[in-house]
Amino acid sequence: MKYNSQKVGILSGIILPLITLTIFILFQSQHQAISLTIRNFFIYNVHTQVISLCALPNLLLFFIFMKTDRLLAARGVIGATLLITFIVLIIKFLL
Repeated sequence: MKYNSQKVGILSGIILPLITLTIFILFQSQHQAISLTIRNFFIYNVHTQVISLCALPNLLLFFIFMKTDRLLAARGVIGATLLITFIVLIIKFLL
């Protein structure tokens, strides 16, 4: 089956949150500079929450892969989501 590999799942599970984060930052910075918006995320200490929310579309991607019987790709999406979760935990507790 086409696109049924863990590499595809991991890659799409990392790219989709990056696209979501980019769109979120662009919507948040309508009347100010993008760098100021990102700095405000750190000032108000919401950067880990923003990253976590941007990983939420992976749930939709996971169900799409499951519905189309691409189980290896779905496993890759779960792996990418766990990787993002681990990164958020590191940022939250060590930085």
